[in-house]
Amino acid sequence: MIGKIKVGNPQLKVDYNNNYEISFPVNNQSKYAVKQIMNDLQKNEKELSITIDYQKRHRTLDQNALMWALLTEFAYHQNGGRRGGITEEELYIQMLHKYGQVKFLLIKEEAVESLKNDYKDIVVINKGLKYQGSLYAEVKCIIGSSNEVYDTKRMAELIDGILDEMAKAGIETANKRDLEEQWRNYGRK
Repeated sequence: MIGKIKVGNPQLKVDYNNNYEISFPVNNQSKYAVKQIMNDLQKNEKELSITIDYQKRHRTLDQNALMWALLTEFAYHQNGGRRGGITEEELYIQMLHKYGQVKFLLIKEEAVESLKNDYKDIVVINKGLKYQGSLYAEVKCIIGSSNEVYDTKRMAELIDGILDEMAKAGIETANKRDLEEQWRNYGRK
């Protein structure tokens, strides 16, 4: 891929030979990317393939605030209102394992450790797989909610999963707005 840019609504033009031309106004945030792409294209005279996709809305800050407020409340109840015990971060990892986005990879065994820097958590499902004289491992990679794969829909699914787990544990959740406000004010007291 040469680049990725955000664009506005396309315009279609048809010339007198019935040739089509599509043009897009470029989002101001993408102007440097466009310049770089154009420089790269001028250096190469290769045929292009263009993919157009709808822009996904990344998870919102309100969704993130709500998730952490729920995890804080969940941890508090899991610990019987006492300090210590399970942390919000530990619950977050558990919820990602159960309701979050994952990626499965087959990589050389010696590279497994390096995945810990790229994912929130990893689970080696199978190892010792031989291929072309090397040993490989099948790894389940847990993707953190700050990753771009979490659009508003996927983040809502994660939050719904947390709410389901809280309900199973018999924890009544407060009004969502109250929880969001509680999280925003957390640490400011």
